[in-house]
Amino acid sequence: MEKPINWQSLFDQGREITAEEARGYIGSLPPHDLQLIDVRQPKEYREAHIPGARLIPLNELPQRLGEIDPAGNTIV
Repeated sequence: MEKPINWQSLFDQGREITAEEARGYIGSLPPHDLQLIDVRQPKEYREAHIPGARLIPLNELPQRLGEIDPAGNTIV
């Protein structure tokens, strides 16, 4: 049995923001300067998502961290 992942450790350097703060942040940067990661399930993403958001379901995030530029501006 695999050891459970400590999800908090993936985001230790980040901070929680409100939807309104996210909206302002998204609007303040050129699209190529922002990584917007949607961690919901594919069905939820298909129903609605923010334009430009990339789908990486939460259960896949640990294996796909290499797809996210650690130096980039990222909203999860």
